[in-house]
Amino acid sequence: PSLTGVIRFLIHKAIQSLTPQVQAVIKLHLEGKKNKEIAEEMGISETTVKFHKSVAYRELNKSLGHLFLMVAMLS
Repeated sequence: PSLTGVIRFLIHKAIQSLTPQVQAVIKLHLEGKKNKEIAEEMGISETTVKFHKSVAYRELNKSLGHLFLMVAMLS
């Protein structure tokens, strides 16, 4: 598989590991909505929005770490 394919797989895997609520927060974030807007739309607090975003970033960083490890092993 190509490097692009591996990257897509790892990102997809990271997203699938997130709860539906975390996925919804990230979707709204990617649409350009602010934390306050996301919180109001989802009926949760801004603190919860920030927490969900941190969970998502942690999972994506874990996937990127796996990617770097794979690239290093191939080098």
